[in-house]
Amino acid sequence: MEMEVVKILEKAKALGIFLKVEEDTLVLKSTKKGVDPEFLKILKKEKANIINHLKTYKKRNRSAIVRSNEKIKVYKRDSYKHIPLSFSQERLWFLDQLQGSLEYHIPLALQLSGELDKQALAASLQEVVKRHEVLRTVIYSEEGSGYQKVLSADHWELSSRDLTKD
Repeated sequence: MEMEVVKILEKAKALGIFLKVEEDTLVLKSTKKGVDPEFLKILKKEKANIINHLKTYKKRNRSAIVRSNEKIKVYKRDSYKHIPLSFSQERLWFLDQLQGSLEYHIPLALQLSGELDKQALAASLQEVVKRHEVLRTVIYSEEGSGYQKVLSADHWELSSRDLTKD
């Protein structure tokens, strides 16, 4: 029964129909003019089940909705000389200090065929590096403690080597 209601809701969404419950009444809003009469019959037939499902879903997710509306606090890095490591970063840093971390390295070689537009490749990778700080984060160590530093995206550049000449 639950899966049937979920399929009905997915179809409604695909058709541009939004359903919600207001005071035990199923409210239908459509982005298009009119609703397919056959689909409307299905909605009427399953009305009670749809209302029950939407009420249950709303109760379960009310706390998640409240949390998702909270503003994300901006982390002011300038106020710290050393940005502390997260617990996961600290674990990896500790293991690296203890025994090395070759297990976490993933070497990769790509073989490309055809004409390579090095400028386009470099520009696209530059954009990825600019968007994702994790790719520019370096872990340093001082007085037995690890800390992180996010490097500027401006100084990243693609290096390459032509192996056909070797």
